[in-house]
Amino acid sequence: MLRLEEGDRVWLILGRTDMRKSINGLSDIAANQLGLDAMNGQFFVFCGRRRDTMKILYWDKKGFAI
Repeated sequence: MLRLEEGDRVWLILGRTDMRKSINGLSDIAANQLGLDAMNGQFFVFCGRRRDTMKILYWDKKGFAI
């Protein structure tokens, strides 16, 4: 379960994301296209091509979670 706290940042990634991507692919988008460090507690929301699915990537204390 996700728990947002005051000061948490949520980034909505505009455009279409290939939902076949997993942690490595999604964190690459955050790092290369946005220039952000995906391992600093931010939340990244990716929308699928048809906009009927989404994935949220975030860094949990022990690693990434989707």
